[in-house]
Amino acid sequence: PIRSGAQLSVPERDSCARAVQAFARPYAARIAGTPLKSEFILDRVRYELEFVSDPTKSNEAAMHPTEVFVPQLQYPRGYTVEISEGHFSVQSHDGWDIVSYLHDPAKANHWLVVTSKDLSIEKRRRARIVRRRIMMAPLVALGVYVLYLIFG
Repeated sequence: PIRSGAQLSVPERDSCARAVQAFARPYAARIAGTPLKSEFILDRVRYELEFVSDPTKSNEAAMHPTEVFVPQLQYPRGYTVEISEGHFSVQSHDGWDIVSYLHDPAKANHWLVVTSKDLSIEKRRRARIVRRRIMMAPLVALGVYVLYLIFG
């Protein structure tokens, strides 16, 4: 049966919010060159774009910006943009931004990185890594013990 949004339980609403957050990711909508890498790292809330342009192309072709869609949902405390060279601007819309990046036409390799201003994201990621390592030690010891029993 179909239920209205008002009848959703809290876990169902949380599941929907997590699903939206997993799908609403930054991406390159337009690239002034050939993409080498376009990756969103969810646990770091970090988007990385690398591309190559052809410096022998006309100046007109080089003046088209690379445009990156950035959903504000991923960056509630804001974000920073780092670029290899050139300059960028941000056009804000309701719930999303477009980062327009004009690279230096004399250079061939370019990159753009979007990172969260929320410093707690990296702390939480490091804590998860430490927890995983702590949990792995007993499993490895158990595996070694089982191998010892079998082949010992």
